[in-house]
Parts: sequence; structure tokens; C-alpha cells
Amino acid sequence: MHFHPKAGPAAALCLALSLVATGPALGQDAGNAGQQGQGERPAGQVKTPNQQMLPQVNRTDEPQQVTATSVMKDAKGKPLGTVAFAETPNGVLVQARLENVPPGQHGFHVHEAGKCDPPDFKTAGGHFNPGGKAHGYLNPRGPHAGDLPILFVGEDGKGAIDVVAPGLSLRPGANSLLPSGSRSLVLHEGIDDYVSDPAGNSGGRIACGIIEVPMAGNAGTQPPKPGGK
Repeated sequence: MHFHPKAGPAAALCLALSLVATGPALGQDAGNAGQQGQGERPAGQVKTPNQQMLPQVNRTDEPQQVTATSVMKDAKGKPLGTVAFAETPNGVLVQARLENVPPGQHGFHVHEAGKCDPPDFKTAGGHFNPGGKAHGYLNPRGPHAGDLPILFVGEDGKGAIDVVAPGLSLRPGANSLLPSGSRSLVLHEGIDDYVSDPAGNSGGRIACGIIEVPMAGNAGTQPPKPGGK
């Protein structure tokens, strides 16, 4: 994917500082750690904006307390994996571990409503956007608070994201993902171009998960590996 021709250095810098790659994956050892950009690419393929612009800044290598989770399910109700959320000084750490997803690159966003009615998941509403901004990291009027990086899925159907979303919070306020059950995550069938309203031309909604606070006995635990294994 190429950058939008109107996106200048300022927009690129904004993207670089907004998307933060982290260290070893939750629920996996270092040898099996999922990384942003998981899934092999053919030799010579041009790197995407995520891979070009995810600097190792504001790293969050220390264990994080999980304060919210979301189980992503497809249109048939099949669980695809878990997404964990934890408050950090720089925003909300979002860690996704998914499997059995169509290979490719998929738009991935937080939506305004805590509903995931299949098969089209339209009850999730639009993107979570309390600031009234435009969509996309490369949009000079963006991004939405709920905009997240593209999910890369390999030929094995597995994908992972580790990112700090500075526009999100788990504390009370306009940008909060809480109370439990009030927001959702949506996975799209196609790539997000990071600039087009309302969802980056990323196509239909193929999976959805309601963001919920785990039971008190599970607070601070790591999310299960994809598929609950």
C-alpha cells in the first residue's frame, strides 16, 4: 500500500508517533511472540506504512495488567481469538491474537456501540470518534480515536497486533472504552487506506467483539492464546 499523495511529513510523523510496537506477545513466550506485521510477505514486496513507520518508542516491555478484553467472533459466531486492553501512561495498550482469519491485510477499528449482531455487525455503529475527527492516520483531519493499525494475517490464518492507542482510555471520560459492554471491535475484509472516510475503504465487517471488563478473579491475567488454547 502507498501513502496518500496529500500526506506530507507531518502526517507521516503523526503516524509514526501514534502507532507503537511492543515487545513479547501476551500469553506467548518470546520464541512464539506475535508481532505487528505477522505473516510472511513474498520477496520484494513493498513494505506497508505500518512496517515502515512503527518505531520502537515508548516501548511497553513490562507486563501489563489486563483491564478489559474482547473475544472476536465471525459471522457464524465462531471465536477467532482474544484482544486485551490495558491502561498505560501513553494511552491504551491493545494486544490482539487472532487465528482462522482470511489471509491478507484487514482494517481493524474500535466502534461506538457495544453490539455485535451477525452477520454484518452493523449494530456496532460507526467508529468510536468522540473528537469528531476524520478517519485515518494519514488524514490531516484525523484520526478517529478508535482507529487502529492494519491487522496482517499470514497464510496460516494467524494475525497479531501490539499497539498503544493514544486516543483511547480505560478511565472515565469522553475517550473511555468503558463501562463494560459499551464499545466493540470490528475487523474488516480489506485493507484500510488510512485516509478515506468513514472506514478507509476497508470493505465489509467480517468479525466483531464486545469490549468487556473481565471478572475480578481474572483481573491482571494474560489473555488466552488464539482459540482458547
